Order: sequence, then structure tokens, then C-alpha cells
Amino acid sequence: MKLSEIGFEVLGVDLTKTGDSRFKEIEMDFFSDEINRYLDENSILIHLAAISTDSESKKSPLKAININIAGTQKLMEICKDRKISKFIFASSEWVYPENSIVIPQFETDVLSTGKLNSVYALSKLMTEDFIRVNSENLNYSILRFGIVYGPRKTPGSSLESLALKVWQNQDIEIGNGLTARNFIYIEDLIFGIIQSVEHSKSKEIYNLSGDHLINLGNIIDATSDILRRRKKYIETGQVPSIRNPINTKARTDFFWEPKTSIEQGIRSCLKLMTGEKI
Repeated sequence: MKLSEIGFEVLGVDLTKTGDSRFKEIEMDFFSDEINRYLDENSILIHLAAISTDSESKKSPLKAININIAGTQKLMEICKDRKISKFIFASSEWVYPENSIVIPQFETDVLSTGKLNSVYALSKLMTEDFIRVNSENLNYSILRFGIVYGPRKTPGSSLESLALKVWQNQDIEIGNGLTARNFIYIEDLIFGIIQSVEHSKSKEIYNLSGDHLINLGNIIDATSDILRRRKKYIETGQVPSIRNPINTKARTDFFWEPKTSIEQGIRSCLKLMTGEKI
């Protein structure tokens, strides 16, 4: 949608249509051979399709491997054959190992599957490696998304879930309040993807993450402040889990920065989930 608004001719390929009239859509599995005829020479392919949650990947590991790894490889081969100008792959901050303390994580870090304990994370890191070693004659960019949050009716991230629990005045139990991620608001992420279309360098990896670590305690406290109530939470004593991808490279190369504060983001999420003005 945003790309069409700034002058790109957009074709959306998905299993279901959004119904948005601002761009053309087709219902198609990206494994279909029919996709060949929709990829014109010098076009740009933004590959967002995936089994995109850890729980779903754990439930169906073979499906995750088939779609996330094999499916991406098939698209790459089509892109090389059709001579597209750029292949943009949506990876994830999950490729970085979890730490118990704050450690900056950069695109240049040497990553190992041996430090990952998630089927989803493994599928993303292995796909990155396949892209790297099989990218002859292909201009690609890999975007490692931070944990994405934004307005939707059903919570899709821990930030949305915790904010809703505070609004509902539920009892809150978490493993450790210091567990933290560089959450990225959906509109900021979309802007980063658009900037990558025009400014990313060939065969490069970029962290598209928030500017600051936000821990679970921060989310609960910020929501409490917005709602003008003090909500306490119980910790079960787990070791903190922290991933901290730094977005300096994307900021420099893309002329991009996240602009949505945690307070603004929480308000937008609560407004849609609750139907009330927050």
C-alpha cells in the first residue's frame, strides 16, 4: 500500500487478498510455477511470506523448513532466471542468540545454529546462509526485523498482550521483568522496508529494529502510566532473555529511523484492541 502511494506499481501475492484497491493482487501460493509470469525483468521482489511464529514452526517443523527455506530458494532461482533487479528477504532478530545481559548485536556478528533453540530461528538463519552462498547474479538485501508490534484486534506480540492485560486489570505473571527486545512499530518497519528498496546496498544485511531495548517491566509500567493505574506483576524467577540488534547500519544507509515512541505505540494498540480512545 505505501509503495503504491509513492509511485511504485505493486503486485501483491498471497493466499488471500486484502481487498485494497490501491494495488493489484493475486491469490497464489508462492510455490506455484505460475508466479514466473508475474515477475518482470528489473522488478523488485520483497519476500515477506513465511511460517512466521516460533509456536507454529515448533508445531510443524517440516512445514517451516519447506516454506521458509525451500520456498525462499525456489523464489531466488526464479528471480535469477527472470533477471529481477533486487531480492529483499525478511529475516528476523531471532537469528541472534538470547543473552542474559545486554550485549549489542550487529550484522557482522558470526552467528551459529548451535546457539539457537528455536525452529523458527534456525529456519531464518539457514535461509540467510542459503541466500549468501547461492546468490550469484542476484542483487539481494536481508532485513532482520526486530519484534514487530502494532494495532490489531488480537495481540500478536508480548507488548500487545501485556498492554491488554493491564487494561483488563488482569493478574500478570512473567518470567523476568528484565527480558527485553528492540520492539519496532509496524509503521516504522514499513518505512524501513521502503527505504531499503531504494537505498540498500547489494548483498548486505540490515537490522530493522527499534532504537532502544524495552523490557517487559517497561511495557507494564508504561501502560500503567497511560491508563493512570499502578499495575504490579509477579516474576517466576526465570533468567532474563535479551536480544539487542543495533540498527545503526540501516539508519546510515537508508536515511531511516524509528519515530514511534513506546507510549504512542501502546496507545494505538489499545485503541484497536479495546475499541476505546486511550
